[in-house]
Amino acid sequence: MIPPDPILTPGDVPGDHAADDLTVVAMIAAATRAIDGPTGWLGRCLGPQTLETAVSCWDDLPEALLGPVIDIDSISYIDTAGVDQIVADDLWTLDGNGIYFGSTWSEPTLASRRNAIKIQYQAGYDGEDPFS
Repeated sequence: MIPPDPILTPGDVPGDHAADDLTVVAMIAAATRAIDGPTGWLGRCLGPQTLETAVSCWDDLPEALLGPVIDIDSISYIDTAGVDQIVADDLWTLDGNGIYFGSTWSEPTLASRRNAIKIQYQAGYDGEDPFS
């Protein structure tokens, strides 16, 4: 997927170094990897990034995303014939960090395999209120 944007630059870091110091850039990248996103200890996305997650059943979908969620790019699943299908945008709603299906939603039968549902989404703080 697309890794997080840095949440600061070397110019934001106090000290006696150039605004584009490569050592400071490397330290920011290392700290970002340790803290941010699905592998970070914080359990949240800081810099905007594109992620993909997979779940095995429809009931797992509402709580599967790491927030704050900016937008959903796509929801897809593998049907019983083994064909990748896209869920139409008008069948679901993003509410905060959760995906919820409307009253016309009827769960399609999934292929008998682990992680048959995939969600590609954008997460992180982008200067907008994530819950507006």
